[in-house]
Amino acid sequence: MPVKTPAIILGEGYGGATMMGVVRSLGRMNVPVSVFSSHPHSPARFSRYCDYYHAPDAAREPEALEKFMLDYAKKLPERPILFPIGDGEVTFLAERARQLQPFFHFNLAAPDLIRNLADKRNQYEIAASSGIQIPRTYFDLSSRNIASHDVEFPVVIKPVYSHLWPWRGVTKALSAENPSQLETRLKELDARNIEVVVQSIIPGPPSDLYTVVAYISNAGPRTLVASLRKLRQFPLDFGFGSLNEAVRVERLENQVLHFLRRIGFTGVCGIEFKYDSRDAQFKFIELNPRFELAHHLVATAGADVARTMHADISGYEPESRNCYRVGMRWISLALDLKASRALFARGELSFSAWFRSMRNVRTEALLTWDDPLPGLCSYGRTLRCAFLPQKFNPAKGTVAPAHGEAR
Repeated sequence: MPVKTPAIILGEGYGGATMMGVVRSLGRMNVPVSVFSSHPHSPARFSRYCDYYHAPDAAREPEALEKFMLDYAKKLPERPILFPIGDGEVTFLAERARQLQPFFHFNLAAPDLIRNLADKRNQYEIAASSGIQIPRTYFDLSSRNIASHDVEFPVVIKPVYSHLWPWRGVTKALSAENPSQLETRLKELDARNIEVVVQSIIPGPPSDLYTVVAYISNAGPRTLVASLRKLRQFPLDFGFGSLNEAVRVERLENQVLHFLRRIGFTGVCGIEFKYDSRDAQFKFIELNPRFELAHHLVATAGADVARTMHADISGYEPESRNCYRVGMRWISLALDLKASRALFARGELSFSAWFRSMRNVRTEALLTWDDPLPGLCSYGRTLRCAFLPQKFNPAKGTVAPAHGEAR
């Protein structure tokens, strides 16, 4: 077996689960893995599959992180492969690609495209100009001009820049049912200098939310694409998938590949859509040019994006193919217990339905038999922090920071 090119995982992802999915994918095929994270409680500290290094934060300390990485790389006998996990890390890498390229391998889209995709206003315009349908979206709405817009309620309020959202790890967006609520939300966000876009909500359950994950090589025709759908999420309205299922939607996958090639995208991404039963169309929700929580599920099902990326950059034949097992499910226990409890309280989930939903669950976000410590330590800490919970009020869109906030 040839010696594998070392990999560096940069960043965390929600609660460390995204990062651990990549760590384990590569570690299980004997790739030397290092994790650079600014999170003080990273589960990678306890993993058998990687070495952990506490590093400066990509969004808040980019100069310090660049120096840290260069000092580290100069001591290595060969260039490692970079795997950026979060939005801040992708933006950091795009902005400093010229300085880092001599010391690291990575496959990232052109910096101008990454900058455009990081801004949701540009992202929606790029999608629409490529023929992809988007929900009704308001780009220039503020608390002062609501009356002059014909807003279709209810609406979701999203950050223009996801990595600058102050409630990361708590909720992805806010909602408003009427003009008065919208005005209140926008005033608070204006006071915090948070840029947002407002979008009409497509009706339907979380199971109408589909994500297509993809890898596009920058050196040839190699691609990998797979699909999944959410079954439950938390928070219930605009949350992180707590129970996901691998599916195959060829119509959507073909559309995604055509779109990514049209805009010249390379690297890893996840694109979320929502099926709109009113016109039987999939509507574009967002594109994340990075690894996502969802990659862990499709990797377990047989479409391992991390291994495909490593193989592509290293120059050997990957194990993953576009053929994967549909119906396999992934769960985040910490999130799904919250989601299920909230659904029980609403009367929208029975115990028998919950029990049936556990069929075909084959993997958990952090807990694995071959690498148990990251999950045990992370969930043990979650239980301790339960006595000092994060107090988030989605109705008011306010949050009181708690001890140990997960990112």
